Amino acid sequence: MKPRLTPLKFAVAAASLTVVLAACTGSSNADGPMGTAVTPSGSIAPAAQSNGVTKITMAYIPIYTAGILQLAQDLGYFDDAQLDVVLKPVDTPAQGTATLLAGGADVTYSTSIQLIRGVSGGLNIRVLAPADGFDPQVAKAAANDPSLQRKLDDTAVLAAPHSGITSLLQLPGKLVAVPATGGQLEVTIKSAVHRAGGDASKINWVILTMPETVAALASGKVDAGGLVDPYVAQAQKVGAQIFDYPGYQFFGDEPVTGLWLTTQSFVDAHPAAARALQAALVKANAYAMAHQDEFYTAAAAITHSTVDELRALAVPYFPTTVSDADFTTVARRMLTEGEIDSPADVANVIVK
Repeated sequence: MKPRLTPLKFAVAAASLTVVLAACTGSSNADGPMGTAVTPSGSIAPAAQSNGVTKITMAYIPIYTAGILQLAQDLGYFDDAQLDVVLKPVDTPAQGTATLLAGGADVTYSTSIQLIRGVSGGLNIRVLAPADGFDPQVAKAAANDPSLQRKLDDTAVLAAPHSGITSLLQLPGKLVAVPATGGQLEVTIKSAVHRAGGDASKINWVILTMPETVAALASGKVDAGGLVDPYVAQAQKVGAQIFDYPGYQFFGDEPVTGLWLTTQSFVDAHPAAARALQAALVKANAYAMAHQDEFYTAAAAITHSTVDELRALAVPYFPTTVSDADFTTVARRMLTEGEIDSPADVANVIVK
C-alpha cells in the first residue's frame, strides 16, 4: 500500500473517521473459534451464548503479546472456561478502543495511555487483565546500562536511512510517522523530546499504519517513525536506525503498560464469562513466563513471524497482577504534559 503522507493538521479528522469506520465494519472472513487464531473474525455479534458457551470477540494487534491468545487456546484455557474466543485484528490500541466502544468487540488490547485518556474523557472502559509491560528488575538495571533497553522496550523511534537523524533534538521540523494521533508512540516520543530540551510542538506528525511506516522509512518519505516489534526489526532490515526507546523513557520501571480492556456494560451483562476470561488470560501470562519456548511458537503463528525473529526482539514480560497504582504515575504525567485536560480517576477501573 502506498504510504499516506498526511500532516497531522489534516490527518486528525481523517484518522478519527477511519477509526470509527473500522470499529463499525470489519473484514468479511468467516468467523470461528480462536483455534485458528491467524484467521480474523468477520461481522459477529459479541458475547453470544449457546449451550452454556459464551462467544467473546477480542480485538488484537499483531504484536507478540497476541501470542498469549493463541497460547491460551492451545492449552485449552478458553475451552475450560466455556468460552469461544474469536479474534478481530486492528491496527492500533486507539482503533481497538473505538471498536470496543462501538460494540464490535467485547475485549481489546490497549495501553495504559489509552485507558487514562478514555477515563479522563468519561468513557465506559475497564481493565479486565494485564497484557504486557516491563520486567521491573531489568528496567532498574537498564537505568545504568542503556544496552539493556532494546531487550526491555518493544517500541522504538527510528531514523530513515540517509536522514542524518541521530537524536531526539533533530525531530522538530521533521516528518515523523506514528500509527495514531494521541496514541502511545506519539505521547512517548513527544515526552522524550521535551525531556531532551526540544520543542515537540514543531514535529510534523504523519499518521501511518506500522507496515506503511516501514515502507516510508525505507523510501525516505518520512524522516523518522515510531514502531512496535516486530515492525521495529522489519524497519532495521531496510536500513532504519534506532536512536531512542521512548516507552522505557516514559514508563520507567512500571510493570504494566499493555492491557486487556472491556466495558462495564459487558461485565454487567456477562459477569461469569468476564471473570472466566480474566482468569484464563492471567493463567496464560503465567504459563508464558514459565514456558517461553511454547509462547514463542504460539506468537509466531499469530504474528506470521518465525520463532527466531521473535527471539531477537525485546524480551516479553507478561504480568499476572495489576493495580490502580500501576496507572497513577502515567495519569499524573499525562496531565502535567498536557495530554489530558482533567485528572483521570483510575480508582476502581479494574474488574474485580
